[in-house]
Order: sequence, then structure tokens, then C-alpha cells
Amino acid sequence: MSILTSLWSLMGWRGAAGLAIGVMLAGTAGYHAGRVVVGAAFKERLERRLAEFELRRLERENDRTDAALAARRQAERAPFDDLAGGLPDDGFRRD
Repeated sequence: MSILTSLWSLMGWRGAAGLAIGVMLAGTAGYHAGRVVVGAAFKERLERRLAEFELRRLERENDRTDAALAARRQAERAPFDDLAGGLPDDGFRRD
């Protein structure tokens, strides 16, 4: 405690007030800088999650399209009868 008292006596009340204001300004700037950093990190995580969701959606859509095209190719190659399950090619896309 004697160190703090000796520092107080060396600085005086003006120095102590200036120190308090400086600490307050530095703390405020640090707080806002921290908010910016946390906001940027959150935005990056959110964008990554949205990109992963979009990628999974596109993969599911591609899988459905591939399955439909494979069924169409199989139907075109199979003879048109009830046993083979082939479909006539009428030019319309079914997927």
C-alpha cells in the first residue's frame, strides 16, 4: 500500500485524474476493438456454416439429378415392355 501512496504523492491529483481518464479511454477502445474482432469471427463462422449447408443442398440436388438421368438412360436402353420397366422416350425430362 505504501507504493501506491508514494505514487499518488508523486503524481498528484491531476496526474491521477489523467491516468484514470487514460485507462478509461484505452479500455473503451479495447472494448470496441474486441467487439469488432468477435463480430468478424462470428461472421466468418456463419458464412462457413451457410456455405457448408449450400454445398450439402447442391450435392443432394446433384444426386437426385444423377439418379433421374441414370433411370432415364436405363429406360432408354431397356426394351419397352412391362417386364423390363422401360419407358418410351417422348422428349420430356422426368426428374
